[in-house]
Amino acid sequence: MLAKRAKTKRTIISRSPLETNLIEMSLLEFRSFVEKENWRKLDEYDEATLNAAMNRQQLSFILFWTNVNSISQHAFWLWSKASEILKSRYVDISFGALACHKNPQLCDANQLSKIDDYHTIFAYRDGKRYTSLKDMKDINYYVQWVTIVMSGNAIELKTEDDLMEARKGKIIPFDELRPAITIGIFESTSSKHFKIFMEICEIFIGRYHFAYFIKKGTTDRVFTVRPYEKKKRVDFDESFDAESLVQFVTQSSFPSIIDITRGFTSDILLRQPRPVVVLLHSSVNEISSFIDFCSMKSRYICTHIIRDRCDTIDDMLKQISLDKGDSPKMIVFVKDKIYVSEYENGKSAKELKETIETVERTDPIKIIAENDVHPLRYLQLAHVNDVFGAQQITLLPDPQIVDTYFHHDTEDMDDIGDTYGGCPVMSRLHRMKNHIKDEL
Repeated sequence: MLAKRAKTKRTIISRSPLETNLIEMSLLEFRSFVEKENWRKLDEYDEATLNAAMNRQQLSFILFWTNVNSISQHAFWLWSKASEILKSRYVDISFGALACHKNPQLCDANQLSKIDDYHTIFAYRDGKRYTSLKDMKDINYYVQWVTIVMSGNAIELKTEDDLMEARKGKIIPFDELRPAITIGIFESTSSKHFKIFMEICEIFIGRYHFAYFIKKGTTDRVFTVRPYEKKKRVDFDESFDAESLVQFVTQSSFPSIIDITRGFTSDILLRQPRPVVVLLHSSVNEISSFIDFCSMKSRYICTHIIRDRCDTIDDMLKQISLDKGDSPKMIVFVKDKIYVSEYENGKSAKELKETIETVERTDPIKIIAENDVHPLRYLQLAHVNDVFGAQQITLLPDPQIVDTYFHHDTEDMDDIGDTYGGCPVMSRLHRMKNHIKDEL
């Protein structure tokens, strides 16, 4: 049931469960790109075919790229690789690219000079931009994004069996369990709650999974299922308005423990002021105590690294004088200070919290200086090399990281809930408020 409760002030998480280990694009600028231009299954647009693709009733997915920008070249390579999977799956959909180094006027005509990144993939329909994807991760990330977009703003669950499967984290057309699905059950598609729900689905299209079930005589309700979490379901019990629902979707969908074995998104861990706890362990170690600790609301961001699945972890460990073969360790990053503690499974969540707080009162094993490379950045470099092939790159210090540490007050963070950075959808949410009100 949707109870009306007083709003609490919270900061929106800016990343979905699919966006926790995005490529750090600044690293691509230091890479050389030696691959020959290969369009694979991509359509190579000119002026006529570009206009035709944009104005189709069906979606068209378009990358505006250039061969004089390293980030753009890497995006084109990933997009062309993804096209081999996507074109066989969606034979009537246009997946293509426009080479801006060959057609600069066409790119300018489509306002690419205002975007100036040349790695964003746009989806067009009926001459209008439908949605876009600016980030990069790997081939599967592009495939998943297109699949979610093609599935619509939200998937209708037509039967009770469909609803039962969705509660388990299973929705068509995905074979594997989804990390989080926000499900709405409504009495009618004409209800005000349903209209707000669908508006939020439109805001988040391509980034989150949504499904709905229509059942006459029911009480409207929304909840998020999380098959990989200790708490499998979180119910929405705030006042039913757009902003509260956005907060609920982002917070309930975000994992309590972030797997950073294959890298991480910078603004989740580095460019924010909260302490970060990294559990370094092997796949055979039992980590139930850490799971219990991370399921609590606390000031810490919880992450873990499965060291036997991370072949290139040595560079990171060398920065903090640890060895890959050591017993499980908790590495605690507090601003510019690094602490290390043994991990003992079997402790309660409260005891584990006390262990971390105790080690924070000791001398740090390392203080990150302004001209130091943050140790976790080596995981991001390993991720880039894993996706695009190994190259020798010298990591440089990131002044933004150090600046973040000393321009935020973290003393009162024990009860702030989830604060992983600013939310890119809020401006659109505010623009849509009047529209939602008018519709209702």
